[in-house]
Amino acid sequence: MFNPVLHIIRKLVWYAFWSIVTVLTITMLILSDHYILGTTLNLIRIPLLLILAYVVWRSIRNKNIPLRNIGAILFTVLTIHTINKYIGYEDVLPVDGKPSHLKVLSVNLMEDNENHAQTIDLILDNKSDIVVLQEYTPKWQIALDRKMGKRYRYKVRDPKVGKSGLAVYSIHPVKLVKSVMDENNEAIAQLVEVTNASYSALLVNA
Repeated sequence: MFNPVLHIIRKLVWYAFWSIVTVLTITMLILSDHYILGTTLNLIRIPLLLILAYVVWRSIRNKNIPLRNIGAILFTVLTIHTINKYIGYEDVLPVDGKPSHLKVLSVNLMEDNENHAQTIDLILDNKSDIVVLQEYTPKWQIALDRKMGKRYRYKVRDPKVGKSGLAVYSIHPVKLVKSVMDENNEAIAQLVEVTNASYSALLVNA
């Protein structure tokens, strides 16, 4: 027996569920680079993709064309965003695997700088082999590892709250040789060794 009240309740629940999924998807797309919200939302990225796929499938079954179209668009955009985020940057070397030089970029992140996404995009656009970083804080570590971890797989990191944090991100194997400490036993410089198939190099990050 058809119950109109129950039918209305089910519809309201479905639309409320759909609204939550839509808001979460749009929020993830906009704030994925935020060091707190982005990290939290990324935990539900795959489940959200599965839910969107279910929404599209159910909308097709119920012949709900508007929801089907919106769901399909959100699913496609989130899928492309996910692919670009996690496999968009590859380690690229010359054909023989032996580059004739190293391209090094030095960046003072400025501990109070909240423009994480913009700064990281500038770093990645530079396509350096090695990035040496100053004023490297725990917040910056989260943002950099999430966005740059695919390209720069080798790291020497010493995040600190304040201005004393240092880090080196490299596409070649890198190891810490020595940390130079001040009178308060805080690192003021890093001596690191970078190696690849053709040579090794020593770099100072201060």
